[in-house]
Amino acid sequence: MVSRSLKINIPSHFFIALNKTEDELMREMRLYTAINFYQSGKLTMGKASEFAGLPRWEFETILSEKGIPISNLGFDDIEADLDKMKHI
Repeated sequence: MVSRSLKINIPSHFFIALNKTEDELMREMRLYTAINFYQSGKLTMGKASEFAGLPRWEFETILSEKGIPISNLGFDDIEADLDKMKHI
């Protein structure tokens, strides 16, 4: 897999204010960005977990802990799937 790097400048006082090391802040920024992209429908669950650098189950657990749905299926979608299963 080919990857690219982004460089962002963060003032030193943010590390102090957040009480985070560079590595900790980078992990959190990747996680929160992945969550945002997932919630906005720009990334699938699998791609978002990959972006965050986490196994899918761990990403799903974090979403659940934050009260974020881990499925975007609506009631109508589920009902349609159940109807299809009845005909199998």
